[in-house]
Amino acid sequence: MNLKTKNKSGVSEMLSYILLIFITISLASGVYIWLKNYAVVSEKIDCKDGTSLSIEKYTIQQKADENKTITLFIKNNGLFNVSGFLLSVGNDSKRVPMQLVWPVGQIQIYPGYYDFVPELAPGQKINAEFYINEVDKIETIQMQPYILKGDKTDDKIFCDGALIKQEILVNPSLIPGLVSWWKLDGNVLDSKRDNNGLIEENPSYVFARLNQGLNFDGIDDAVNFTVSEDKTTISFWYKNSTESNWNHIVKSGGEDYVNGENENPVQSPVYVSGNYIYIGKINALEFFNGTIDEIAVYNKTLTEWEVLQLYNSYNITG
Repeated sequence: MNLKTKNKSGVSEMLSYILLIFITISLASGVYIWLKNYAVVSEKIDCKDGTSLSIEKYTIQQKADENKTITLFIKNNGLFNVSGFLLSVGNDSKRVPMQLVWPVGQIQIYPGYYDFVPELAPGQKINAEFYINEVDKIETIQMQPYILKGDKTDDKIFCDGALIKQEILVNPSLIPGLVSWWKLDGNVLDSKRDNNGLIEENPSYVFARLNQGLNFDGIDDAVNFTVSEDKTTISFWYKNSTESNWNHIVKSGGEDYVNGENENPVQSPVYVSGNYIYIGKINALEFFNGTIDEIAVYNKTLTEWEVLQLYNSYNITG
């Protein structure tokens, strides 16, 4: 190759680089001008400070049609109207609940949404029910309020500052039909009604399944409760003095459950005779040696699913 040809090749290569740089700069300038004049960056919109919902209580149940539901008792405790909320549930209290569930009585395109019709005003309350048929166990729920932007029902503004995450706490009133509930936390008072207990001899308060419970000596210690209401179901926790593990017993409609399973218990330190419920007694003559805690009475037969939910609710903090 002679020098003349070599010089032509170098000039041609340099012109190509210059042309490529020019095209790149032109494209970048065009994109910048378009973004500056036409592209609109949406401003982040949030709800007003003071937008807030609260969950006052909740119940879970399995209905006669076999559907399982959770009902939330909701109050607008904020300063502004709320259009609805998005609900998700989870089975692990250490993780963010991700499973969206369908509302009962509302037609929605997507699960999780519940619309207030009309909007829920400050101070107003409402019960919102959701199907939880696909959920084995609920440990936590998350609720995010939203308001509508304009008149479009599909244009929602989610209130990030009003997000609620709540664990399903240990509470026998989760199951409808509760008649009496004795926590045994330093006393034998009924947390539901006035069916307070009468202590016989000298059972002692000790650390138990949840907070305190009563320890019985197996000789003559007992507590007597008078309950004239329907006693279809009795639920309680107990631990024999020779054992280290707690057992959850439910006697419901002629069926027995041990730790959520339909089976007969080894022993039952709660004895029922007419309107009287004795704890610390296995029968009319035999006494129990061990600890008893968290006794609840219901006026209905619990389903197997409700028994399991009651058992699992205590195991969240167990």
